[in-house]
Amino acid sequence: MSEKEERLVADNRQLRALLVQAGADAEASEADISRLRELLVQAGADAAASDAANQVRKTLIAELRHRVKNLLATVLAISNQTLKSSTSVADAQTALRSRIMALSRSYDLLHQDLDAAPLRPVVENAVEPYNADGRFTISLPEVMVGASKVLSLSLMLNELCTNAVKYGSLSADRGGWKSVEQ
Repeated sequence: MSEKEERLVADNRQLRALLVQAGADAEASEADISRLRELLVQAGADAAASDAANQVRKTLIAELRHRVKNLLATVLAISNQTLKSSTSVADAQTALRSRIMALSRSYDLLHQDLDAAPLRPVVENAVEPYNADGRFTISLPEVMVGASKVLSLSLMLNELCTNAVKYGSLSADRGGWKSVEQ
């Protein structure tokens, strides 16, 4: 008998033993043994798929925890910077709200692709709260910006617009028109 045949005989003996333990007839047909073998293979495949799914779930949870920690660190840094430079509680609330909303809009852009976002929507979202009267003209190439750059760029543009509202060209009702170009 070949090694393969010996393994099949041994497998059949094990399957017959399983059938006996399960209360089935010890003289099970080959069809019963074949069906049991299929079920055992399926059970092994299901277990392997379940293990793989659990590993993917654990990896996703670890990545989510990492990203949440980074986000909270960013919010903390924004809060600290805002509180240091604010002259009143009202100013701090306004600035903090504006900065956190800019951060939120940046994350909205990253919801489809966590690694990058198109440059034009990044700029449009950053200046949107300051562009109610259409003062900004935006003409940019279609390039992708990495996730960490999206957040930095959004916060920087938000800060520039905030300063322009307080002290610069956006402080007057009809201050100059702004152009963001390549």
